[in-house]
Amino acid sequence: MSETTARFGPVVSKKLHGVFWRTRAFDAPLVQAVIDHTQLDVHAGYETIDEFAEIAWSYAGRPWLTRVSDSFSNCTLGMALSFRTPSLEEVMAAIKHAILPKFYTQAWVDSGDLEQVWEAMGIPQEIYADNALEFTGTVYAIALSSVGISLATSPPNTPTSKGRIERGFGTFNQYIHRLSGTTFGTSNLRHLSYDGKTYACHDIAWIWKVLHMFIEDIELKWSKGIQDQPRRRWREGVRRFPVVLPLDLEQFEADMSIHKSRTIQRGGIEYQGLLYSGRPLEELKLRNPDVQSFSIRIDPEDLNFIRVIDPQTMRPIRIACTTARVGPYPLREHMLVRRGLRQDASDVARANSAASARRSGHLQATDQSALEQRARAVGDAQAAVRSVSRRSSTPRLQPPPDASEAARLRALQMLNSSRIAPESPDDAADSDADDGDHA
Repeated sequence: MSETTARFGPVVSKKLHGVFWRTRAFDAPLVQAVIDHTQLDVHAGYETIDEFAEIAWSYAGRPWLTRVSDSFSNCTLGMALSFRTPSLEEVMAAIKHAILPKFYTQAWVDSGDLEQVWEAMGIPQEIYADNALEFTGTVYAIALSSVGISLATSPPNTPTSKGRIERGFGTFNQYIHRLSGTTFGTSNLRHLSYDGKTYACHDIAWIWKVLHMFIEDIELKWSKGIQDQPRRRWREGVRRFPVVLPLDLEQFEADMSIHKSRTIQRGGIEYQGLLYSGRPLEELKLRNPDVQSFSIRIDPEDLNFIRVIDPQTMRPIRIACTTARVGPYPLREHMLVRRGLRQDASDVARANSAASARRSGHLQATDQSALEQRARAVGDAQAAVRSVSRRSSTPRLQPPPDASEAARLRALQMLNSSRIAPESPDDAADSDADDGDHA
């Protein structure tokens, strides 16, 4: 089909070969394993222990399922669950779960929840995936090549090349729709007034156990795709071609973990808010004083310890977490706990900011009233000063208007009395007679 597409185009290729073209046939198990993600049609949460030592349930959303399937028998080799969009951590966890034996299912068989132990295990020769970023990264390629697994990617925009695993996801969601809190997907029940979040009551650990029940039910039924039961086909293939398991489990755990680089600080190594320290880490630092950054390996299914690679021997050294926990502590649970703590911190910060805003508003109003009172006092003082200065600029002793008028009249009289009048002829003759008499 790809050759016809290259020569004549996609229209002619689809007409000649059709959409549902045949996939590659295999004669033995673990020749090819297919991996992909899907979001389950159910709302779930997680259980925590509160400060009163009581179990509290918190809603987390719709979980994502990462599944690894065998192309020969159509059996599920491994899987991983997470509440966030799948990344490299979920891919590594699903592949490691697919390779290692599932001894933990024996307890569920003894309790009657399962009929048989999950038998699928072993290192596949090839892992087939799409072109997502988590399947094309360098760390992913190095981890698989260290175990001896080759990589293969599907052509872009061709989900039919992984038709079996896509069909398996549809079967899983058909089982999921029987649970409370389901979303119904695109079924004919969407017209009902049913809100899945309202009826969500399942814990992620219980969803994990229910998926095991679904897998056993599916693999014990007849499959038209392989014309056989998947579990019986797997057993027949393993009888002819035995599975291959890792020889060094500690090295395998280190190779199939998350690869990071960290500097050994005074308190130890920090990862996602957790601190790892101990005597082996101190001895490793003393043996390698010139090394600044050490390569570490994080198991996404258990954060109770990490592995630090010794630069001299290239062997992993297990370093325990300073915060001890009972049982495995997966990364998905830690991320949920951190998200809850961040949400609580944001709520507290929001409440504190609201109280601070109210307090600052009250203080601002108080300061404003104080400023207004002070402004009024300053205005009154300035008015008083202006009135006093206006009174001091005018003369204090000012004669009344009548006295000034009398003084003016008296001055005019004095001026008129002191003025010399001109002489008349009669006056001149009188003055000459007087002069003669005196002579």
